[in-house]
Amino acid sequence: MWNNPLYNSLVNNSRDLLCRMTLIWHAVFFVTLACCVSVVLFLESDSVWAQKIAAFAFAAAFALWHYFLNLRIQSPRSHPFLMLLYVTGATFFTVLLINLYPIFWLMVFLLYTHTFIVLTARWAIAASVFISLILTWEMFLAREFTAENLFAALALGVASVGFAALLGWFIDKITDESDARKKLIVELNATRAELAQREREAGVQQERQRLAREIHDTLAQGFTSIVMQLEAAEQALPNDAAAAQKFLDSARQTARHNLEEARRVVADLRPELLERESLPNALQRATERWTQAHRIAVHTNISGAPSALAPELEITLLRAAQEALNNIAKHARASAVELSLAYLGDVVTLDIQDNGVGMAANGNGAPASSGFGLIAMRERVAQLGGQVTVESAPGEGTTVAVELPIRRQASNGTLDAGASNNGTDSTRTG
Repeated sequence: MWNNPLYNSLVNNSRDLLCRMTLIWHAVFFVTLACCVSVVLFLESDSVWAQKIAAFAFAAAFALWHYFLNLRIQSPRSHPFLMLLYVTGATFFTVLLINLYPIFWLMVFLLYTHTFIVLTARWAIAASVFISLILTWEMFLAREFTAENLFAALALGVASVGFAALLGWFIDKITDESDARKKLIVELNATRAELAQREREAGVQQERQRLAREIHDTLAQGFTSIVMQLEAAEQALPNDAAAAQKFLDSARQTARHNLEEARRVVADLRPELLERESLPNALQRATERWTQAHRIAVHTNISGAPSALAPELEITLLRAAQEALNNIAKHARASAVELSLAYLGDVVTLDIQDNGVGMAANGNGAPASSGFGLIAMRERVAQLGGQVTVESAPGEGTTVAVELPIRRQASNGTLDAGASNNGTDSTRTG
């Protein structure tokens, strides 16, 4: 299906920016808490062990509180009340540990950070003001109420709220960018699914057209030939039983060939003629069968140095020749047909010319050639980068010319483009 580098980059780099930053902040939280506890246990020589053990116990409880109510929660912002409970508990543990040892003031910065990570901006700002008031009271007002301490408390509160607001703005920007990338990924997913659906529909439509062309080029042509032979046999009876028998034998042979072609269409294989022979020989065999069925002489001319072409090119040229001959049998009332296949450097051409009644021009001055067979032929040739030209006038016969760019089938199975040497080979059927 569709491999978009931009999509892959967004998926790999955005899944997710905030998630990766959150994991980093979780790691910083546990590392900072562990460092504070280590300082208390090993560097605070003046403290009693009971106080150290209490700090260790509260720190362990804080770590468990953070783990179960923050780290383990998927999409914490979708659980606002649980996150408010987490922030309240985290504030409680932080104040408690600060009262035991000032080193735990390092946890205040992380308290603000995780508040804005787990809460939306409105709730996080409100919680930050609450945290700042508690910490301000704890540091200054609870000790001694003086003008100096009051001024310091207000300064600390304003600084804390300002820091919290700046931190919140930064985290929200990251969150918005992450959400925008998630939205873009969703849109890219939807676009990719839509493109895949369109590709499937186009493939189905193309396969329908291919089957329509294959059925027309094989079964429909064969049935048309059978009907014409049976009608000829009916006209020969009862006066000329031998001639009628010839027409019946020809119809029987065409029916058997049609059955083989039907099986090959179902199996999606190459035409039976091309499985055993080269394109020039396949055209020769096809014209021989057609001549036997319709009693019209066909002169076949091969020019240039024949070489193996890509299978789709050979199939298209053979089907074009069969379609043109089929149209001649049905409409042209011709007595002779000239079929020319030419390998001309980087193109191959196929011309089928009859001496029949021709076709009247349409309103644009071009021959009226809008039957399904010619439409299918044009579509098949156009898909390979070629073109079909029909030249005709009443009483002057019709010429169908097919031109295709050459893609040769190399001996190792690969396609190759190249020029061919000139040469000629002429045969006559009829």
